[in-house]
Amino acid sequence: MTRRRAVRFLSKTHGAVLMVHGFAQNRFAWHIEGRSLANYVAEAGYDVFHIDLRGTRDSRKLGAKMPRSCYEYVEIDLCQAVRLATLVSGHEKLTVIGHSLGGALSCSVAAIMPEFIDGVVHVRKCISFICYIKIL
Repeated sequence: MTRRRAVRFLSKTHGAVLMVHGFAQNRFAWHIEGRSLANYVAEAGYDVFHIDLRGTRDSRKLGAKMPRSCYEYVEIDLCQAVRLATLVSGHEKLTVIGHSLGGALSCSVAAIMPEFIDGVVHVRKCISFICYIKIL
């Protein structure tokens, strides 16, 4: 998991955001040449965390194999990522932004641990469809 935030917000950010990429992607899916959603959200004053899901990019370098089920993504990897992001950022809750499979996983982790999740943004088809769910 990597962290991104603007220099002017080093002492205090507006909140924390966890970004989850889609199937067959990695954390760099949030950085399109010339545009970066992660940088944009960080410049807006948020603490941004994004991960490589199990079996992709840097996670493979650390020995992670492809998951046998979505259980490993949600109940092991994302639950730990949410706990770590809230601990490191100092915010009690965070917003999860997921693309495609990452959006479905984000909704799942929000259902499992709503006490840590402020809301979920599910992005599908390159931002042609965006759904925001506020966790009450």
